[in-house]
Amino acid sequence: MIHHQDSGDQVAIDSSAAVVKVPLLSRVTCPHCWHQYPPEDSVWISSDHKSLRGDPKAGEDAPRRFRAERFDVQGNALDAREARAQGLACPRCHLEVPRALYEYKPFFVSIVGAPGSGKSFFLPAMTWFLRSSLPDKCGVSFQDADPRLNVRLHEYETTLFLNADRETPVTIEKTQMMNARDLVDEVFLGNEPVELLRPFVFRLEPTSDHPMRGRIASESRAVCMYDNAGEHFLAATEGRYSRLTNHLEHCDLTLFLFDPTQHARFRQAARSVSEDPQWTRKVPPLLQNTILDNAATRLRNLRRLSLQQRYNGPLVVVITKFDAWANLIPAKIRTSLLSADYLPKMAGETTGRLRYDAVQALSGFCRTLLKQLAPEIVSAADGFSSDVTFIPVSATGCAVRELPNGQYGVRPRHIQPKWCELPLLTGLVRGRVPLIRTAVAKAAD
Repeated sequence: MIHHQDSGDQVAIDSSAAVVKVPLLSRVTCPHCWHQYPPEDSVWISSDHKSLRGDPKAGEDAPRRFRAERFDVQGNALDAREARAQGLACPRCHLEVPRALYEYKPFFVSIVGAPGSGKSFFLPAMTWFLRSSLPDKCGVSFQDADPRLNVRLHEYETTLFLNADRETPVTIEKTQMMNARDLVDEVFLGNEPVELLRPFVFRLEPTSDHPMRGRIASESRAVCMYDNAGEHFLAATEGRYSRLTNHLEHCDLTLFLFDPTQHARFRQAARSVSEDPQWTRKVPPLLQNTILDNAATRLRNLRRLSLQQRYNGPLVVVITKFDAWANLIPAKIRTSLLSADYLPKMAGETTGRLRYDAVQALSGFCRTLLKQLAPEIVSAADGFSSDVTFIPVSATGCAVRELPNGQYGVRPRHIQPKWCELPLLTGLVRGRVPLIRTAVAKAAD
């Protein structure tokens, strides 16, 4: 059984043979249903044996959840067959909760965007950089909290960055509006079947090179990202799919993906300076500002805010497909933006910092451009949050090509993502996560 100590930050897992003390939060937030509970109220997940299958909340194919009464000498809970439990689950929805949510403060990220806005390319490009480069760049580790929750991202990352065939163009299917096993979990709350969006969950921790390496427990975060299908934020889906956007009530950061290739004025301006096929494809009319407005309405309703109140967390407007519209920027300014080092190592330091002044300069330029070509997006963003940053990204870093099936793809050998890490890093800074340090001074040579 799990018992809290008086300090509130230690628990003892008792068995007849051992007591193992580990630091846990005093309350855990389930990343699926948002129920908050003390760790000792957790239920355990039985081993994967056919005789222990069938749970009244998680479903007939799920391993049974149970209250632990017996433990082995290492402090692992034992199920009815005397086998080690597979993990811990929320006492309300019975879905598995990664251990990171028990030890680290959560940081919830809501990802909003129109259908076809580029989320399926942007997300793996962002997580690939954060996994592979952030430890060296900033002395911060970004790793799976539970690989099973991130399987879809693993597949996307493999397609783009670890593909054995570097020449054949690849594409990624957009997030579909369906109850796919890797997107949504169905549980029973009471007698009602409920669909809950499955998050991507990561551990953000200091490495041995980081100045905060001795404060892992207090400064690390469990980063939970929620990627809805773009259709979930259309007004017509308010009733059926609104529960899948309930993460807006808890989000510490919102990323809104704006796709210039689906915007009429951007398309008209870009055709004269770019040969990218996305500018000439036929697209149905879509007011992307209404996606953000609808998200803002749902957020206000969930948080019980008045119309005069705005979201007090950071909003990062991610302007996708930069490679397709980069030529709209005057050459001198474009060269300056592209040559800037946004994560330099300062003199006398072994880990880098986010050049927040450079990010703000990039944001200011993008705001000006959007005011000229898409002023309704700026207005919707300012109406959503009091803390708005605009960041362009290119998930591919190169032009796409149209494939025979009508989709757009890119050769893996040409992929060189640009700035995909900046939206989350900026959001972490604005969300006061101290592991991502900032700088405004010029980096040393």
